Amino acid sequence: MSGKYSQKESISTTTTEQQKAFQDTFEKLEQAPQFDELADKMLLQFMDKEVLEQPMKETYEAYSKFIQENKNKLSEEELLKYKKQKDCVEKIIDQLNNNPNDKEKLIQLFENMQAEGDPPQEVFGGNENPLNFLNAPTDGAQGEPCSIF
Repeated sequence: MSGKYSQKESISTTTTEQQKAFQDTFEKLEQAPQFDELADKMLLQFMDKEVLEQPMKETYEAYSKFIQENKNKLSEEELLKYKKQKDCVEKIIDQLNNNPNDKEKLIQLFENMQAEGDPPQEVFGGNENPLNFLNAPTDGAQGEPCSIF
């Protein structure tokens, strides 16, 4: 039995060391200017009218409904925050309709929206804020937190 335990412990140690080395590699990559370029290119691919228009319209409708149904339950501060977020969504939709090729402006509008704080959970069906997708950790194997990001 002790041989199996030692082998299992050895595998665990090796895996941990490999994960640490992998994480160190990605941390170094994050500091490289090329990493920012790659991340920007990936982000720009998502900034497409065909990808964003319908979800943003649905988000706008969800904000409108949420604000209407909860305006008497929310503090003035919360109500103002959610109205600002709704306005940001409206600006994103306008940008998609009027100048969808200005990806930098779209990114700026999303950043402005994110700066207003987390949206109410009800707007996204109880799901996490989709604007956090770049900052959110992803799941690793078997639902374990990913040690890379």
